[in-house]
Amino acid sequence: MNSFTIQSQLLKREYLKLHYQLMFARAWMLCMCVFAGLFIVFSTGLFVTHNYAIFDSDLYYYGLMVTIWTILIIIIPLITVPLSFKSNQMLQEATSYEFTEEGVNVTGESFTSLYKWAKIYKIKGVNGWILLYQSHRSANIIKVGLDNGTDIRALKDYLKQSGFKIKIQL
Repeated sequence: MNSFTIQSQLLKREYLKLHYQLMFARAWMLCMCVFAGLFIVFSTGLFVTHNYAIFDSDLYYYGLMVTIWTILIIIIPLITVPLSFKSNQMLQEATSYEFTEEGVNVTGESFTSLYKWAKIYKIKGVNGWILLYQSHRSANIIKVGLDNGTDIRALKDYLKQSGFKIKIQL
């Protein structure tokens, strides 16, 4: 059986963008953002109309806490994601992913690793990205670009032909 290779280089801005794409793909996050936006508009409207009575209720404070948490969930990655990218040299290197019968050979400028097919949790495609999960939360990020859908289609065909027992969501 032939092998299939994808070359990838990740940039800090793209890494941050992917983080937010994955974060806002979850329904609970979208619901919290809609709630926070409506709460801010509603509170501003009450403040402008001088209707201050609701500001003393417990429900208002619960809504305020959820709104503050939502804003923090959105703002904190602006600081932490670039720091984690800067501290991880493997993310910054040009990386080659070779899909073979044994597994996936990942080769960078300073590292080489092999992930056996039995140890790969799932492979998922997200808007020009391929995420190669080793567990429920840990993934290798492969950038293929939105304009280059041929890599994703070719990889999907390759994995289907090989018959590997992994979850494939491409």
